[in-house]
Amino acid sequence: MENKFWEIIKKSGKNCNNINYIRHNIKKTNPELINDIDKIFNKYHSLIWSKMEVILSDYYNKNSSGFTNFVFYLLSKGPTKLNKFLNSEYTDNYFKDMSKFNVEYKIKNKLLSKLSNYQKIEIFETNNFGNMLVIDNDVQLTEADEKNYHEMIVHVPLNYFNNNPINVLIIGGGDGGTLREVLKHHNVKKVFMIEIDEEVINASKKYLPKLSNGAFNHPKTNLIIKDGFEFVQNYNGEKFDIAIIDSTDFNQSFTLHTPTFYQNLKKILNSSHLICFNGDNINWNEQNIVSMVTEMRKIFKYTSPFTVYTPTFAGGFYSFCLCSDTIQPINFIIDWPIFENKKLDLEYYSQKIHISSFTLPKKLDDKLAIKSTKLNGVHYILNIYDLPFDLLDNVKIIDDIFTKAINIASMKLLNKKIHKFEPQGITGIYLLSTSHSSFHTYPEQECIYIDLFSCNNNEKTEEAINFIISRFNSTNYQLNKIYR
Repeated sequence: MENKFWEIIKKSGKNCNNINYIRHNIKKTNPELINDIDKIFNKYHSLIWSKMEVILSDYYNKNSSGFTNFVFYLLSKGPTKLNKFLNSEYTDNYFKDMSKFNVEYKIKNKLLSKLSNYQKIEIFETNNFGNMLVIDNDVQLTEADEKNYHEMIVHVPLNYFNNNPINVLIIGGGDGGTLREVLKHHNVKKVFMIEIDEEVINASKKYLPKLSNGAFNHPKTNLIIKDGFEFVQNYNGEKFDIAIIDSTDFNQSFTLHTPTFYQNLKKILNSSHLICFNGDNINWNEQNIVSMVTEMRKIFKYTSPFTVYTPTFAGGFYSFCLCSDTIQPINFIIDWPIFENKKLDLEYYSQKIHISSFTLPKKLDDKLAIKSTKLNGVHYILNIYDLPFDLLDNVKIIDDIFTKAINIASMKLLNKKIHKFEPQGITGIYLLSTSHSSFHTYPEQECIYIDLFSCNNNEKTEEAINFIISRFNSTNYQLNKIYR
């Protein structure tokens, strides 16, 4: 396909002046060819921009007609001269990460420089940060702080599923770090990893083996070399619970940042789901984050950006985003003892980091704020599973649990009615001042369904809910909160 691309470039004449005419003719006879040719053009467009951004960004943006004309000029000189331009080095001793400001990394050796079918891949051995992966002249990770990034993009979404068996989809992440962290959770049934560029995987296996730590060969891993957009669009297998988009924000990943991609993604997820993707730098690209959240709110009921500190990303203060139609990340109660009992080997992520990561700088938080109406109360929906038959069929014990919970919440009991079914099962309702609570047990199914509506002090109500969970003593439960 590269040869065909360069044939078209050659036919387009000086500075590719006739490119639109040629594209129009090809589109009429072979529209699929145009898609392939455009992908190659986008590759070179991104490679040239990454080389020239520090010089041109004050005068042009990446998609301006002026810069595109410059790209056509370079392409018209042919592949030999273009590759000579792309492979030119700034220095043998430093790598410069160029964006709104430049960061220089002192390097010992260039371990790899390879132009794949999609992008330029480089790996450097640095003096202070271990080996460093660079794609299209943009730093993707260093061994020194990659765990900050990979632990947050994985453990934040996975912990909302506690111990429930889950299927995970990863789009991108060719270095293997995200896959490595996902596989630390024993409740993960299987992982599909979709990576467009096999050369990234090969390079990471050879020069960054600790990133994947054998994860590519794990029995739960299904590695597919394919365009992520096309995979999501055509997939019809077992649905996923979590999708993690670990991609670059340029070149071949453009289609992963479109509403169409996320609308298709929703179709291959279970009803209870979370999507997590990498965002942008909070210090320097605030407007990009605002635009991202605004677009995601049109597609998902809940959209929640969160933060991570990754020093070797320019500016250091980076962001991710969680999206879902069913899980509200900030108010969902995670069972932290389940997480602690997993005894994961982690360096950055923790319960405190998780909670604090959703706190954004005030200026950004104000821009993202949703105008809210006065809340009248909170409705807690709690399902608890794997309970003993005798407990679920014992009126005295269950009534004692709910009576004590009502006292903990400082609620006033007005009346109550409890009924014992034959041969088993109990139902009950507690009429409370400005509140109510009810339950129904299924001893034969080992579960109890509980709801509690409260207009009282939220902190005390949370204590009451946690008391109920602790008394039933099961780690298998689901809790949702509805604000009214």
